[in-house]
Amino acid sequence: MAEKNLTINAKETAEIIGYSPKYFSTWRHGDSKRAQRFRRVVKETDPNWFNKRSVERFNEGALM
Repeated sequence: MAEKNLTINAKETAEIIGYSPKYFSTWRHGDSKRAQRFRRVVKETDPNWFNKRSVERFNEGALM
């Protein structure tokens, strides 16, 4: 059975990766290595909506 493709909004994404929603909106467009990795790993499905599994993968990689 195929995994359901769930999306979450920017506020939920910020909470998962440990940022406040206000800081997250600025941070994700920044030049830090972590922000660049976020843009590579996390798939944005619509403006400010993200694929939940890709956010989880980003967070798992951050813990390594």
